[in-house]
Amino acid sequence: MAILRIPRALRVTLAFALGVAFWIFAAESWHQVLGALVRATLPGEGAGALLVLADRSEILIGPVEFPAARGRVPMAVVTSNFALLLGLWGWDRNGFRIRGLVRLSIALGILGVLHFVAVVAGIHATVAVQLSQWAGERYGTFETNLWFTLWQGYQVVGAWAGAFIIWWALRSSPRSSIKPRGSHSSDGRAPLHRKP
Repeated sequence: MAILRIPRALRVTLAFALGVAFWIFAAESWHQVLGALVRATLPGEGAGALLVLADRSEILIGPVEFPAARGRVPMAVVTSNFALLLGLWGWDRNGFRIRGLVRLSIALGILGVLHFVAVVAGIHATVAVQLSQWAGERYGTFETNLWFTLWQGYQVVGAWAGAFIIWWALRSSPRSSIKPRGSHSSDGRAPLHRKP
């Protein structure tokens, strides 16, 4: 494939640029999907009902009975690691061959789960901290600190570390580029074998 002949630095740059472009184009749709998935896990009616509205840049969250009370979960930091993962995928010269694309599909699935968990943490942290007057009876000190720590940790380190770990775990093995013993050399001649 022609992409395999592209120098690694250029391949990484192109893959990262493609990831950025795709993220910009598809971010709003993906954020709405995440918002719908998270909404399904939250109480939809009653005193603890929460309203979740997603757009391109953020998720608005707040109690249904108090429409004026709204917290915001910024989504750029949640999902922009998609571009990093795709850029890292370009590091592997086999990353965009058939097997590499299969591994990339698995990696994107895992990244999607990570995004979902991050949004859940972000929503609970936002409600517990920004809407503390309403959430005081629903979140104890331990729960508030837990969600806040998870959310801050994801924003500072987890988003980028998560993408790197996913790539590292699913990248093609360096040994796959090593020719098996007894294979022909690059000039087409069979290798010499020493007699015992």
